[in-house]
Amino acid sequence: MISTQKYYKPDNSVEEFFTISILLFVLFLPDIRLSSSFAARPEDILILLSFIYLCYKRIIFDTFFIRIIILMAIVMFASIGLNNRLISLNSFEFYNKIIKGMVAYNICLLYMQDSDGYHKVSRILIVSIAILAILNILQLVKIPGLTKVYGIYSNQIQMDAFDKVALSSAIPRITGLIGNPNNNATFFLIVLGYVLDVFFLTRRKVYIILIVACIIIIMLTQSRTMFATTGGLFAIVLCLTGNIAIVLFAVIIYFIIQILDIRYLALIFDSSKLSQTHSFTGRVNEWEVLLKMIKLQPILGYGGYKEYFYITQTYPENEYILGWFRYGAVYLCLYCYMFLHLLFNGISKVLNKFSGGYFMLSTSLAMIVGSISNTPFNNPRLFVLFAFVNAFFESSRVHEEI
Repeated sequence: MISTQKYYKPDNSVEEFFTISILLFVLFLPDIRLSSSFAARPEDILILLSFIYLCYKRIIFDTFFIRIIILMAIVMFASIGLNNRLISLNSFEFYNKIIKGMVAYNICLLYMQDSDGYHKVSRILIVSIAILAILNILQLVKIPGLTKVYGIYSNQIQMDAFDKVALSSAIPRITGLIGNPNNNATFFLIVLGYVLDVFFLTRRKVYIILIVACIIIIMLTQSRTMFATTGGLFAIVLCLTGNIAIVLFAVIIYFIIQILDIRYLALIFDSSKLSQTHSFTGRVNEWEVLLKMIKLQPILGYGGYKEYFYITQTYPENEYILGWFRYGAVYLCLYCYMFLHLLFNGISKVLNKFSGGYFMLSTSLAMIVGSISNTPFNNPRLFVLFAFVNAFFESSRVHEEI
């Protein structure tokens, strides 16, 4: 049920256990591969227990995030049902994602609306970002034990790509603990927003180290989309803060890329060569095929139809086209509206110098731009993190009102 009350007072440590455990599991633990086509997440058992707890407490918050996710779920289920895929095993992924997002959001918001919980999670988040930054940079060192660890987080395709780039460039392309370099870059762009929040609100110069670390890791993933998005984020920060030092910072980064010979990333500055890469042409060819199929069922979509990608051994690498193909035009409109709404909310909080503004700004920007050449919203790990960011943002509004 959607409660008529807006906020609840946590009455025990259960919310703390679930919130912190879900956050740490998402940040640090790999997938559990149950079969060649189905990967579970370690936090799934916590999500299930949290779901039972929330049902027992009869708690679901009436907020924008919950309302928009419910609307998207209705459209998804309608598309799946009308395409006769309700009992398809491949449809479980989509049920799972919606439920996980709503449960993670509710349990995190329930805990973080309390001031002590909010600040405790904030401290854990900063420490976690620092640890993850170190672990990502250490991937360049090629320590035998750590190399095996990274292999657990990445599939063989990603590890082969890592080795291929390492042979042809002075700087290899790191995969990190998120596994996929593009998703890893998306993750660090999201948490970069949180570090900017802490830096601008506390004015503690020590956090510049973490800001630089996040940017360096995004560079090392060599995700051209996320690198460009990072530039967009700092352009917005420049407009909002008027801090001209950001321009000098951007110039320094450009020269670092050239000096270190990061060739894969440097293609972003050469549009003629970039448009000829397989990364670009392969995506465009797949988009053209899917758009032709979408024209046949533009409103309804194909009800998920994950089997199509197994059969063709392809993947669109575009969240907008993927969402439209799977669930139709209404779902796509809801998806775009959600992120634009959250983006302007983040900008509004930044202008008013409230906590959570940069966190939401970077998250929305990463999803909006990242969805052009990747599918971050379809990644279970990033989706739960997205739910957490929304809970953090909403709880920061609670403390702002107190």
